[in-house]
Amino acid sequence: MRFKRPPANLVLFPAALLHEDAEGLVTLNILHPTEHIVVNGLTVVDRGYLGVWYVSFLEWHDVGAVYNTEKVFMGYYSDIATPIKRLANGYEMTDLFLDLWVFPDGRHAVLDQDQFDKAAAERWLDKNQINQAKTELEKLVKAVKSKKFPPSKIKRLIALPEDVEDIAAALQKLQTNVQHRHMS
Repeated sequence: MRFKRPPANLVLFPAALLHEDAEGLVTLNILHPTEHIVVNGLTVVDRGYLGVWYVSFLEWHDVGAVYNTEKVFMGYYSDIATPIKRLANGYEMTDLFLDLWVFPDGRHAVLDQDQFDKAAAERWLDKNQINQAKTELEKLVKAVKSKKFPPSKIKRLIALPEDVEDIAAALQKLQTNVQHRHMS
């Protein structure tokens, strides 16, 4: 999975494809953030955590269920981003900087507003992307407040799979091989 971040950053996320249909796809990732993410004093994303993501071909956001290293559900993470595109060798989406964290109890926090404001000011995003990002975030916050986030269909899709240990082990092996190849 290619995750573009304007103006010129590209992050590759190795992922296990769990499901794909005409609307989107579901992947499992072992998370390796450059720094852990803390919301209201609680580390919600850290190295080695698992993320099961629903990424839409139509919507301007994704929805990830995040699980810590003991497989305890931490909450939902949504990147505001362009709809994902299928490429010949994988998938690609463009990050629009704004993120939403939703705790299991429904409390939520908007993340990276400062990065979004900088991207808008620096014109790394066009007017359509800026408007779409703001509209999408408002829509998600409204859904959280009305207890309709994530939708039940997506909630089922991003539950931790029963064979998560096997999938995570295979993904870890793949990541190690890719890292070793890049270092050689």
